[in-house]
Order: sequence, then C-alpha cells, then structure tokens
Amino acid sequence: MLAKDIMHPPVMVSLEDILLEVIRVMQSEGVTGVIVLDEEGELRGILTERDFLKAIVEPPHPSLALYGIFVVPEETLRKAYGDFKVMRAKDIMTKKVLTVSEDATLEEISSIMLHNNINHLPVIKEGKVVGMIERNDVLRAYLAEK
Repeated sequence: MLAKDIMHPPVMVSLEDILLEVIRVMQSEGVTGVIVLDEEGELRGILTERDFLKAIVEPPHPSLALYGIFVVPEETLRKAYGDFKVMRAKDIMTKKVLTVSEDATLEEISSIMLHNNINHLPVIKEGKVVGMIERNDVLRAYLAEK
C-alpha cells in the first residue's frame, strides 16, 4: 500500500490563524493535526494536538503524570485558554516537518513515524501538500492488509 492509498485530504490553516480558531477547525474536521501554510500556500509547519499540549504544559509547570495523562492545574488551563485567543498558529507550530511522497510505502511511512516519534505525515506532490497521513490511517492500512 502507498501513501496515496491511505492519505486523507489535508486540513490547512494559515500562519496568522488564531489558535482558538484552529482548535475549532480541528474539531469540526475531526482531525488531530493541520498543515500550516504561508501567504503563498507554501508549507511552513504542522500543528498537532501535541503542540497544543506543549503550549499548555510549559515546563516547569507542576503536573501529575498518571498513566500518561497530565493533570494540569486549573490556573494553567485558564491562562492557556486566554493565550489561545491571541496566539497564532505560527507561535506554537512544529516548524521542522517531515513529509513523504505519494509513492511512499506503508513500511516507509511506518518507519518514519516510529523513528521520529510523530503521528502525522503530510504527503507532498510536486512541492505541494496533497494529503495527510495520521497514525490511525497507518493502523487501518495494516489491518486491511491482513
């Protein structure tokens, strides 16, 4: 199976989009990551749930790790929510974005995601983003092959 077989249409936002609006877009589209484009439509970053969590839990904020779930103090959450009304996608996005071509194999995709500890891979064709692969897309593909 190839990237073009398992990718879904990318959800894109701009560098200047307010984070609260990006969250709304992610919720309405049912995705956990979005592509961040500049004014010319060029890929500049990726914004995922992990980026939002990092923005909320800024070390050394006290937090309690319980089975991989962070319990964040209410004051920290209130501050982050307020920040999300003024901060922009460019403020917390991941700038170093790994990508794959449409012809990347499922094995290549899995290897990139596993070795780089990432859950999202934009798919590129002729220098433009044409799709997004999330961890669940990879899991579904493996199950479909069995």
